[in-house]
Amino acid sequence: MENALKMVRAELLALKAPEADKALAAFTRGEGHMRAREFYKAAEAFNEAVEMADAPTFRLRFSQCALEMGKTHDAIHSARRALELSETLDHAALYIASCQQLSRALMEEADFPKAVVFAQEALEVALKLGEAETTASALNLLGLCHSRGGAHKRGLENYLKALALESAGLAGKTLADTLGNIGSARYFLGELDEALASHQRALAIYEETGDGPSLGMCHYNLGLALERLGKTDDARAHYGKSADIFESEGMEKHLKAARASLEEL
Repeated sequence: MENALKMVRAELLALKAPEADKALAAFTRGEGHMRAREFYKAAEAFNEAVEMADAPTFRLRFSQCALEMGKTHDAIHSARRALELSETLDHAALYIASCQQLSRALMEEADFPKAVVFAQEALEVALKLGEAETTASALNLLGLCHSRGGAHKRGLENYLKALALESAGLAGKTLADTLGNIGSARYFLGELDEALASHQRALAIYEETGDGPSLGMCHYNLGLALERLGKTDDARAHYGKSADIFESEGMEKHLKAARASLEEL
């Protein structure tokens, strides 16, 4: 939270926003609602902040909330505006984040070719920065664009490039996300034992980081792989754990999927 506030203060200073303090207060309120997964309230707060100061981070947060609420048009519009503002401020990290958010929103519209364009742009800027975590995140998103478009082999190629950055210091959540993406790609490619191994390694990291939503997804993906391997009891255990986590995190759509998988076993 402190890093986000520091970045927003710098944006407001650069924009010479006359109502910076009020905008910052609205942003802080929005962050609290977002952490509680109260996306409608968060979106209202971020929109209030935008009305007082059109800062790229405010636009990004609104876009993220809109995407969670299924309002893809609003998410795309706000991400595009964040991209314009980040270019004006000549801020590489914000530019990357804006490209990535726009890519995610376009994926929800199933516009995978355009999503690839912005994910690739984010990757090119990330490579110039030379930071392992930023580059790995960009590679993961580009891979996801390909995977969600059905090109799982191309997706896997990008995930493996991201995993290669482990030797350069890649760790924590980004490493776990990479392993999870590798596991999912291998699952769809029919490489079930390899998928299982990747998800198991990701699970150990998520348990250390305490990332509830990601931990729930990892348990669910383990359930999928184990079910296809014929290990029904193990699959049921992981589906059950994922359902418990999704319920505690308020992830209704994912909870329905987990419960449906349990019923179908």
